[in-house]
Amino acid sequence: GQLPLFSWNGATSNADAGQTIYSQWRYTAGMYTGSLQSSLVSFASGTNPIASRFSSVSGLQRAANIPTNGSTVRMASNKFALANFDFNVAQNKFRYLRTNTVYNNNTVGINALITAASVGTTLGSGTYYYSDVPAGTLGNYLYLVWDLRDTQETNLCWSADPLDVDYVCCECDPCTDPCREWSLQNVGVGSSSVRYTDCNGVVQTVVIAQGTTRLICGLSSVAPLVISGGVIITVSQECGCRD
Repeated sequence: GQLPLFSWNGATSNADAGQTIYSQWRYTAGMYTGSLQSSLVSFASGTNPIASRFSSVSGLQRAANIPTNGSTVRMASNKFALANFDFNVAQNKFRYLRTNTVYNNNTVGINALITAASVGTTLGSGTYYYSDVPAGTLGNYLYLVWDLRDTQETNLCWSADPLDVDYVCCECDPCTDPCREWSLQNVGVGSSSVRYTDCNGVVQTVVIAQGTTRLICGLSSVAPLVISGGVIITVSQECGCRD
């Protein structure tokens, strides 16, 4: 049958505007391997998140560029020739989603898709990184997202008293607590899991039930990582954690 395939070859950050990378993918079904699809993506500028390149293709499954049900898709980020972007394993991700939902190429659509999509396991090293993800069997659309956004941490003033405006404004001291409180909101279907590092430096995994929000206390220097499901992660307290 027909399978429309949409790919955001670079959800990028404004700070990286002008850099380039090759986004590549191909699928494997048994002994058959489809043709390599490769695009040089030039990072655009604008309001985050930025879709530096969006493409869509629709055709019969079993075509060289249309994955079949149950096949495996290799998504890759390849730095060679004209490319100059360095893939950051700690921040950049390969995301995928098989669904009946149409996500538009705008801020609302991109944010919703990133939240709903699953994250593949990143492998590789040096200039070539990849993830082998399932094409799935259910849903009319397959989305592939190269999430190449970078986050930059900034020290903010903090006060235990939310009404102490003078302190936050004019008497700010840097936070010395190594931990902060994170809010994990499950906006996906079914339970989700998130990995984080607690204040003792121990890696933990927490499961969040569908439609619920969990608060965790973890190291400020290590951002929580979504293992499965759709989770919105925000900082609920910048300095230290509530009891």
